[in-house]
Amino acid sequence: KQHTSARQIFTEVLDIFGKPSRSFCKALAKFASASEAAELKDIAEGARFKELQDLSVSFFDIFKMFPSAKPSLEYLFGLLPAMKWRLYSIANSADYTPGVIELTVVINQWPSKGGLKTGTSTKYIQKLKVGDRIAATMTNGTFTFPKDDRTPMVMTGLGTGIAPIRSFVQDRMYKKTVLKKEVGPMVVFYGCRHEREEFFYKEEWELYKKEGVLTTLINAFSHDKPHYPPKMIFVNQRMEENTRLLGDLLGKQGGYFYMCGLAVAVPGIDKALKGAMVAEGVCTKQGEDAWMA
Repeated sequence: KQHTSARQIFTEVLDIFGKPSRSFCKALAKFASASEAAELKDIAEGARFKELQDLSVSFFDIFKMFPSAKPSLEYLFGLLPAMKWRLYSIANSADYTPGVIELTVVINQWPSKGGLKTGTSTKYIQKLKVGDRIAATMTNGTFTFPKDDRTPMVMTGLGTGIAPIRSFVQDRMYKKTVLKKEVGPMVVFYGCRHEREEFFYKEEWELYKKEGVLTTLINAFSHDKPHYPPKMIFVNQRMEENTRLLGDLLGKQGGYFYMCGLAVAVPGIDKALKGAMVAEGVCTKQGEDAWMA
């Protein structure tokens, strides 16, 4: 039989550092002293809950604030939610770099009225030492790849969304340099805030270009000078500046397009793609939605 320790329950199962809800405070009051129970109910029903939200308090913080509330482990399973998986895209090709799994991780930190806060997952990763064993699982990706390696691939990576794109480029690097296959054009639109802090794998992109695998790398550093402030430049604007390239590779040569990053960027990228196809005569304005489908 496999045994689970209390430490595992609080580090791998229960989301003890997650965001508490009003209902949690109300339920916790049942296990507290009379005075602390009254205060917990006041939080659950009043304006003080918003004040605690502004401080980015966690379940753990609430337990520290109300030490008389001591539900048993059995009750904790009902009070606390299960920890959600943090899904990271694999950033390397298993053929190009066998035997390892590489991730692109940015430490998630944000200021609050209670001080600087760090995300649960990235804080955990940040403290890991070489050789540590961790609990992890893998899921299948949803990308569809061209059957012919000569088919063009145009990709946009936003922030850590560059991770799977790096693996795509490495895959063709392996096919070209090791298997001696002919590979098609690859174009990467790379978007991030600052070149100095967030332009990952800079030397690698130069290597892929030198080997003839990466055709073009087009960057959009939104918060760098000279355009910022006040103007911010995003990948969709870089795409709008390269309509001929997009029209040729995606429209005329039937290439594949990939976008990895925050969903908030999708409308702008869709608009840039449609605009490029119309501008280069691939489709009409009336037919741009049908082309995208």
